Amino acid sequence: MDLFQNYKALLQKVDESTQAVHQRAKDALKCHEGCSSCCAKDLHVTKVEADYIVQNVQASNLVLNHEEGCVFLDLEGACQVYDFRPILCRTHGYALVNENPTKSKSSLKVHNTISWCDLNYQDREPTQDEIIDTGRLDQMRFIINQLYIQSKPETQDSLRGQGSSDFISLDQVAKRLLKKTT
Repeated sequence: MDLFQNYKALLQKVDESTQAVHQRAKDALKCHEGCSSCCAKDLHVTKVEADYIVQNVQASNLVLNHEEGCVFLDLEGACQVYDFRPILCRTHGYALVNENPTKSKSSLKVHNTISWCDLNYQDREPTQDEIIDTGRLDQMRFIINQLYIQSKPETQDSLRGQGSSDFISLDQVAKRLLKKTT
């Protein structure tokens, strides 16, 4: 059985959703391949997302960025784990409903509970069908993470006493990748 089956199904839904938004809002979206404006330092992912990256990425090919931005950005600002990037990275920049918007180190426009990258929607606000509901998405992500943790006895032991909502930094994921090669 594929331990990542539920997670990969969610990734497919997220990708389909962001592609549909991209088609509808293409004139308002300035994000493009190689854009790393939203790729901030100190991003955190769930256990299933971290393990998915570790299982699928070859650490021997990575050049880790310890200076600024995400640890997985290469010297030109491109994502080295792009095909296996977490949900947070797949939705960055789009208009997101967020019940508790906060200002991060990246530049976000916040209007009521909807936030998006400053590069996007400069000439207009996002329409209702261009907004991604992160509350619902996070709910699904946390349920899938809990199912993943329950399916791995060694994970249950290592996370005993920690809530299923605990996150792992991408820096820690990078360290795990490096250990995988040694």
